[in-house]
Amino acid sequence: MKLRTKILVSLATTVIAVVASDEAEAKQRSTVDTAIVLAVENSIYVTAVERAAQISAHVAALKSPAFVDRALSNDRCLGLHYLEWSGDGRVQTILPWMVICSADKAREAAGMIEAATAKTEIPVQNASASPVDAIELAHEAMRTMPFAARNKIINVSTVYADEGRQLPTGTRNRYEREDYTINAVAFAPDSGDMTDAATDYLKQHIVAGKGAFAGASPGISTYPRLVLQSMLLAAGERGGRRSTFQSNAGVNPL
Repeated sequence: MKLRTKILVSLATTVIAVVASDEAEAKQRSTVDTAIVLAVENSIYVTAVERAAQISAHVAALKSPAFVDRALSNDRCLGLHYLEWSGDGRVQTILPWMVICSADKAREAAGMIEAATAKTEIPVQNASASPVDAIELAHEAMRTMPFAARNKIINVSTVYADEGRQLPTGTRNRYEREDYTINAVAFAPDSGDMTDAATDYLKQHIVAGKGAFAGASPGISTYPRLVLQSMLLAAGERGGRRSTFQSNAGVNPL
């Protein structure tokens, strides 16, 4: 009889532990520390080489021990959404919202991005493409996330082409009031003047919020490093951090 009682108590304790674990997991997944939308250009202005560089850079960043440590340390979780945009409101979801709480899950997300992008093609329509479109599309994606997020980050990847469009001041202010951070990384023609021009455009007209990051790569040479840097900033604590702008000349804090 005593043995049976001990067994029942043991089973009850196990059930309570499992329920508590499930509740903790549910609570963990209902709120993430940071939600990131990766809005990556896939328009007719993006070459096959540039598109491959974008995919591999974001995949490598997700697998990076530095990123995993910063994003997921101290039992933190990350919400991730990857989309490709091609101008005039055209968008394709590559990775729907996914909660990442471990290095294994980050690698799984990276693999899903690789597999999904292998099935998509560069659009043939001659649509205008601007990072302004990317921000609006990413904002719409943020509105669909199935959890709450303490930090909301939009990371835009684009090709700089002497842009004329800019994020309206009112829209920019609204995103900042809603506590968004908008980062941007661009391919620029392989020359110092154009790289600086691209960085200045992103800094002045696209990025917004605390810790915003703008970077331009001359060709694809420094693009992977800029993507990793923007991802590390997105995953880190934002409180009190200064805005950082990257050009081919180095890092210049605002």
